[in-house]
Amino acid sequence: MFRKSFGINAKLNLNNFENYPNEEFSYLSFDPSLEWIWKRKGKEIFSGSFSPLGFACVQDENGNMVNDFCKEVWTFTFILLKYEYDRRFYLNFGRLKTTWYKLKNISKKDFWINIGCHLLSIEFGLNIIGVNDWRKKRKENIEI
Repeated sequence: MFRKSFGINAKLNLNNFENYPNEEFSYLSFDPSLEWIWKRKGKEIFSGSFSPLGFACVQDENGNMVNDFCKEVWTFTFILLKYEYDRRFYLNFGRLKTTWYKLKNISKKDFWINIGCHLLSIEFGLNIIGVNDWRKKRKENIEI
């Protein structure tokens, strides 16, 4: 749902375990976000995104779903730079993801340490729909 350089993106993330307070973890999150494009160059796209309100499914350390934890699983996500190639895979540089609960209850010193550490992070991901489209297109070209 993009215009030339701005759009809305809905991400369903099956991700590595994200740590939340009280030794609870998330492996699945939903992040609707506003995304902007810094630059397009052939099949390469350089963009960034901001998700002011997302939701994460939370489990305890035994794998049981946590139901009474809603106030701490509403998430906030900001991605400074996302490099995407041909809608198949992407790299996120400077991804900051935290809960609104943590954001409200963090000291200023811890806040800036958290931001500094996340700005140095790199995350690799696959666009499953883009990979599937690429696979179908490749198969059609081989059959011709």
